[in-house]
Amino acid sequence: MLESVKEAKIGTIVPLHKELEQDINFIDYFANLSNFGKKKNSLLLEHENEIIFSTNPCLKLTGKGNEFEILALNETGKKFLNHIKKSFTFCDKAVFKKDKIRGILNRQIKKTDELQRLKAKTHLDIIDVVATSFKPSTKSAHAGLYGMISYDFIDELQDSSVEKEDPDYVLYFLDNMMVVQEDKAYIVANCLITDNKKEQAFKDCEKIIKDYEKVFPKKLPKKPKLKKKEFVSEDVTSETEFSSMLKSLRANLVNGDILYASPARLSYCTFNAEPLDVYAEIKNNHPRFFMNISEEILIGSGTGTMLSVLEEDVELKAVTATKPASSGNGDKDLENKYEVMLRTDENQIGKHIIMIDSARSDIARICSGRYVDKMFNIEKNGSVQTLSFSVKGKLKKGMKWMHPYISTINFSAGMPRYKAASLLRNLEKNKRGFYSGSLVHIGLEGNLNSFVADTIKLKKDKAFVMKSANVFQKSNDDVQVDQSSVKVENVLESIESSGAKK
Repeated sequence: MLESVKEAKIGTIVPLHKELEQDINFIDYFANLSNFGKKKNSLLLEHENEIIFSTNPCLKLTGKGNEFEILALNETGKKFLNHIKKSFTFCDKAVFKKDKIRGILNRQIKKTDELQRLKAKTHLDIIDVVATSFKPSTKSAHAGLYGMISYDFIDELQDSSVEKEDPDYVLYFLDNMMVVQEDKAYIVANCLITDNKKEQAFKDCEKIIKDYEKVFPKKLPKKPKLKKKEFVSEDVTSETEFSSMLKSLRANLVNGDILYASPARLSYCTFNAEPLDVYAEIKNNHPRFFMNISEEILIGSGTGTMLSVLEEDVELKAVTATKPASSGNGDKDLENKYEVMLRTDENQIGKHIIMIDSARSDIARICSGRYVDKMFNIEKNGSVQTLSFSVKGKLKKGMKWMHPYISTINFSAGMPRYKAASLLRNLEKNKRGFYSGSLVHIGLEGNLNSFVADTIKLKKDKAFVMKSANVFQKSNDDVQVDQSSVKVENVLESIESSGAKK
C-alpha cells in the first residue's frame, strides 16, 4: 500500500483499510470513541446494511446566509485547506488562514425563476469544491462530505431575507471512519496527497488505524450516574394554533394558490440522559443518524423521500403515505388490511398522483429521458409499510449533483414549492432549521445521496421536536392535527424513557 501512496499524484486520495476479525457492537464502539456522544464533531450514520462513524473528521464546513466557513479540525485539515485555498475565486470574498477559510457569497437570485436558480452560483458550489477536490484512486473509496443541509436553505434560492437560528448547512469531510457491514467491519484511513511528503502521510494514516484499534478492546466506561430530574414538556405551537394554521392553508388551497402543503409544529421536553442513549431509544427506520455539531446534537432518520445522483443517473423517490406493518407479530391479516387501505384510499391516491406530476416536472428541468419507474409501490420496513413512487432520468450535459438538489429542494413541503414555502414561512411560529432538511453524502466524484430527515435537536438539557401534517384537497384537518399530536407524544415518551426521572 505504501507503493500506491508513493505513486499517487498530488490531489489524489488513497484509501487504507484494516479489517477487524472480531464482531463488534457498533453502538458501544462509538460510545467509547465519542464519550457517549458528547464529543464534538462526532457522527454516526446507519443506512440499510452499512454503518459508518467517525469522531475525528478533518474539516467542518458551515454556512449561514451569505457567509461560509471551512474549519480545519486537525493537521490533515490544515493541509486540505492549503490545497483548496485558491478554489474560491467565484465568491465575493474568501480569506485563507492556517486553520480556516472564511468568505462571503452573496445571493445572486433576484427573481423567482427556475432557470435562474439552476444557473446561479450558490453555496452548493462551495460545498462541491470541498467534496470533489481530491480524486479517488479507487471507485470504492469511503470518503467525502457527510452532514445536513437545512430546510431553510430554500430561502437562499429566492429573494427572501429571514432571521435563522440554525446554520444553512453543517458538513464534515470524513477522511477516516469505521465501516460496519453485514459480514465484516473495517477501519478506513484515507491518505490525502497534498504534497510530496507521501511517506509521512502514509505513517499518519497508519497511526489513525492504530488509534481505532486501541479503542476496540476497551470495555465501555461507566456512565456517570445522573440525578433524577422532573420531566417537563410543552407545545410551542398549541393544537389550537396548529389547527388554525391548517385552516389558513385550506383557504389558500381553495383559492388555487397551492395544491398541497405540509405545515409543522414545534414541541420540546427536558431530557436527562446521555445523548447516545436518546438516540438508541428513538426507534426509527433507516437511514438513522447521530451528529454532534458542537453547538447542538442532531438525531433522527430519513422520512422516505430521497434523491440520488450517481454519475448521470438521477432518481427521486418519495413516500406519500404510511401505515403499520406486522413487524414480526404474526398478524398478517391486519397488515394486509392496511396494505389494501394504502392502495385504495381516494385521498392518498389523489395526493400520490399530484406528487408524481410535480416530481416529473422537477426532474424534467435537469434530466433528459425522465420517466416514472414505480408508482403506487408498497414497501415494508420493520413496523411500517409505505406507499411510494420514484422518477428517474439522465442528467443533462454540463449539470452536477447540485442541480437536481436545487430542482427538487424541500420536495415534500408543498406544491408549488416556493409558494408553499412562502406561506409556511409566514404561518409557522418557528424556523424549521434542520427539521425536514436533508441528510446528505456528497462523494469525491460528485455523486449525491440525500434523504429528507425527521430531526430531533438536543441543546443543553432540552430536546426539540417538530412534526408535520398534510393539507390537500380531501384531507381532514382535525384528523391531521390529532395524528400530529400522537407523533409528538410518541417521540417525547421515548425521550423521557431514555433517562433518569423523578
